[in-house]
Amino acid sequence: MCWAIFLFLTVIFVSWPVKYFLAVCWVYGTQGYFHDGIRALRVKPPRFSNGAPVPMNVDIVTGFGTFFATVLGLTLLLIFTLRFYQRLTKKRIR
Repeated sequence: MCWAIFLFLTVIFVSWPVKYFLAVCWVYGTQGYFHDGIRALRVKPPRFSNGAPVPMNVDIVTGFGTFFATVLGLTLLLIFTLRFYQRLTKKRIR
């Protein structure tokens, strides 16, 4: 249960800002994000701060990509950490 809460909070507070950053960089490039100050707004349907709508394919690809990268990456980190901990404790018991 704690792991699900941790994943949920990580997706909301880390993945979504990365998703919006990637969407702006995909459409307007890094020039648009860093120099022109264009941001993706958290409204439905998603829009950029200059009033243009976020293209549907960009929104879907960046959303799925950041979600799966976060969840898969953190789950693999948990698995490898638990396996490492298990190996450490087995050596101490013997």
